[in-house]
Formats: sequence, C-alpha cells, structure tokens
Amino acid sequence: IYGASWGTTLALAYAETHPEHVDALVLQGVTMTRRSEIDWLYRGLGTRLPEAYAAFRAGAPAGTADEDLVAAYNDLMFDPDPAVREKAALDFHRWEAAMLLAEPGGAWPLRWDDAGYRLCRGRIVTHYFRNGGFLADGQLLANAHRLKGIEGVLIQGTADPQAPDTTARELAAATLPVVILVHQPLESSGGIDNQEEVRAILEQDRGADHPGVAAVFTGHLHQ
Repeated sequence: IYGASWGTTLALAYAETHPEHVDALVLQGVTMTRRSEIDWLYRGLGTRLPEAYAAFRAGAPAGTADEDLVAAYNDLMFDPDPAVREKAALDFHRWEAAMLLAEPGGAWPLRWDDAGYRLCRGRIVTHYFRNGGFLADGQLLANAHRLKGIEGVLIQGTADPQAPDTTARELAAATLPVVILVHQPLESSGGIDNQEEVRAILEQDRGADHPGVAAVFTGHLHQ
C-alpha cells in the first residue's frame, strides 16, 4: 500500500485492520490524524504564518475559537447561500495554500483554481477533521503492533511544516525493526509529488537493504 499525507492515515487504518492482505507499506509525509496533528494544522502553524492565519480566522464567524475553526468552516461550506459556501471554500484553501507555500518548492495546486473542486475538497477535509478522522484519538499508534511482519518505509521530509517528523518517528519507534524511517534532507515530503520519484528514493536509499519494498512498489506502479 502506498499513501501520502492523509493517504498515510487511510493506509495505516487498512493495514492494521487487514494485515493479512498487506505485503508492504510505503508512507510519505506520515500523519495519523490525531487531534494534536489537526490542531497543529489549523492553529499551531498560525504562529509561523501569522498574516495568513489572521485572514483564515477572519473568514470564520465572529467569536469563533481557534479550536473550532475547522468545524466553523465545515458549517459555512454547507450554508444555503452559494456565495457563502464559495467564499468559505476559497478562504479555507488560501490557508491550505499558505501552508504549502511554506514548504521548499511549494505552489498553489492548479486544480484548486476550480471553485467546484475547492468546495468538494473543503467539505471532505473539514468533515473528516472535525470528527477526528472517525478514529479514536491515537488509535493508529496504539494498534501499530498489528503491523508486525509487514515491511515498510516511511519517507519523511525534514522541512515538512504540515507533517512534522515527530509522527513518523513515533510510528517507527512503535514498529521497529519492521518499519524504517527515511529522511529527505532539507526537503518537504509534501514536495515529492509523483510515484516515480518515490520509487527512485526507494531504489536509491533502501534498494540494498530492503529490496522487497522497492520491488512490491515498483510492481504495483507498473500494473
């Protein structure tokens, strides 16, 4: 299974529930959607990006507490007024873009130019995050023992503001020696944006020690 960012949460949830169906894991920009990680994205990072965060807060109804911003934006994106929905989706993605632009090589994703896409994506993100990904807090780390016997690689950028390497380190510590932590110096894991590049990282950094992971990943890539 290959997952990036939010996809790593989905990959871990599946692998821990159905380990018998998983040959290997390749996780890039590791997140487990814990409340602390959600709080970092929509409150903690505001200390690093104060102007963008002020604009993000201003888009929510007056008096909204910082810890309630995700829920507030979710409500706005389901407002009966189309203009309210569209503005909320744009404001939300401007904050998301500010986080991306803080990464080395970060850029506004072109598909975010589509107002319909912004609304759909914004609704999904805020729906899941206001509900903690529909996971018990810390569930994926607590159940990491279920990954025993599954070979895997974590690809984690040392300069990734959205997915600090703390999460990857905690997961690696809970599953070692099965899962190996790979760092990409001075790069964001979010900046690795295609599977060919991920394959190259696997072959270069772990090909000798963990050929099984690279082989499985490469095989699925070319199916």
